[in-house]
Parts: sequence; C-alpha cells; structure tokens
Amino acid sequence: MDEETALKKFLQKLSDDQFESFINKLLDREDPGVSEEQVKGRGRLEVVEVMVNVFSEEKLLNVAAEALHEARLVKYTVELAEGAVPGVNAEPDDPVDRIKSIIRFGLSPDSNPTFVVNTDSGGSSPEEKPTSSVNPECRHLDPWSNEHSSAFVEKYRMNLIHNVPDPDPLLDLLLHKKILSQSSYSEIKALPTDDRKMSKLLMGPYLKTKTSCDIFYDFLKKQHPYLVVDLLQN
Repeated sequence: MDEETALKKFLQKLSDDQFESFINKLLDREDPGVSEEQVKGRGRLEVVEVMVNVFSEEKLLNVAAEALHEARLVKYTVELAEGAVPGVNAEPDDPVDRIKSIIRFGLSPDSNPTFVVNTDSGGSSPEEKPTSSVNPECRHLDPWSNEHSSAFVEKYRMNLIHNVPDPDPLLDLLLHKKILSQSSYSEIKALPTDDRKMSKLLMGPYLKTKTSCDIFYDFLKKQHPYLVVDLLQN
C-alpha cells in the first residue's frame, strides 16, 4: 500500500472533531504549507490529495504524523507509525523510518537522530541510546529501563487510559503472567471500548506491584515505544 492510499484509509478513523484538529495543525505549518481555501471544509480524500501536491508523497506521512502529534492525537500518531511498515526494498531514508524518528525522538522532518553511548550498564557492553528533546524534568527517566516503571504508570495513568490502542494483547499477556485472574480478564475484555478496558485496568488493583508494572511497561516499550517516549517528552 503506497503512502497516499495508506493515509486516505487512516484518516477515516478520525472523528470529525479530530479531523478538524488535524486540519488546524496543517494550517499552522510554515512554508511549505497549505491555505484554508485548500483544506477547510474538504473531505479526507481531498485533503490527502492537496497534501501530496504541496508536500510530495515522499513527505506525506511525515507531515501527517507531525500534525497528529501537534494535535495531541497520540493514540492515532502511534497507530499511523506502527501501521506503516517499510517494504523489503526500503531506502535508508525511507519516509516511514523518518516518521518513526519524528515520533520517537521529537525531530523535525529535516533532522537526524543522534546517539550517545550509555556506559551505566553495570559492566555490560555499551548500548546506543537516542538523544531527544525530552522534557528536562523527565530526562533522568530512561525509557529503556524498568527502574521507573511504577512511577511511569502512576504519573501517566490518565494519558495511558486514552492512548493505548487495542489493549486485548496486553490483557492476554497479563492473564498469562497471572497478573489478572480469569474472572478479571473476562470482565475487562468484555468492556466495549479500548478506553474503558484501559480505565478498568489502570484504575483497578491490578498494576500496583513492581512486577506487574514491569510487565506492563515492557509491553509498552515493545509494542508502543513511540507512545512511551512521547509521554516522557511532554
């Protein structure tokens, strides 16, 4: 699926209010940018065609990801990045990889991620970690470490309720790890929306121990790393 088709399909997921927020963030962009006449009152397919003409198809998903990010539609930014998988013959500067860099490292489309070597691994081999525009007060929180898993869950509980897409695999994992009983698992999974499932999970007694928070945090880092870093950045 090419970038234009992927974005047209993706934008159908947004509510009218969310789409309006997306449009407003497109209008906030500096040169190159779009005019109100080009996008206001237009449908999703028309807006994507305008974006292709203004930004080019190569930069299309980058611009879309930035607009979603600026509109605080974190859940959808994550879905866009994770749903856009590079082809086997992707170029080194593949636009999808650049989208993931924007979301994960807080970069502009023309930036390149830089790395620092972490030598605080207790004698293990150094590991490359990206530097980012993480909020200074959160800079000490290494998103690749479980040291702060309980604090992360506590601080970002409300954000996580509304921004973790498709929590069913998470519930399956928590059942397998015996964090959830079969009855609790069935009760939560039967709820009709992702937000209600995450609310029941995060506001209940299930993620109160360090072990349970570690399992939850490991899942987020593996399945939704962009969401983890986005929360720490903001």
